[in-house]
Amino acid sequence: MTTVYPDIVNPVVAPTGVYPPQEDSQLLIDALLNFNEQGAHGYQYVSAPTVQALTGKPPISVQEFLTTNKAALIAMSTPGPS
Repeated sequence: MTTVYPDIVNPVVAPTGVYPPQEDSQLLIDALLNFNEQGAHGYQYVSAPTVQALTGKPPISVQEFLTTNKAALIAMSTPGPS
């Protein structure tokens, strides 16, 4: 079974159980796509000494960050009880 969400700018068809898009979903999607494109061109590169100086921790890759924080990120995107 699928659900159609026609009330957003670009209608979405999603499988049952998939969290429906929110009003700010398109903004997040655009931001992530932009970030991804910039990263592909090396524009998101921050020199290691800068990260260490600002945070007190060595820099990590986006992949390492996502892997480390996977459970928390999934929990944030899972709808609560209705």
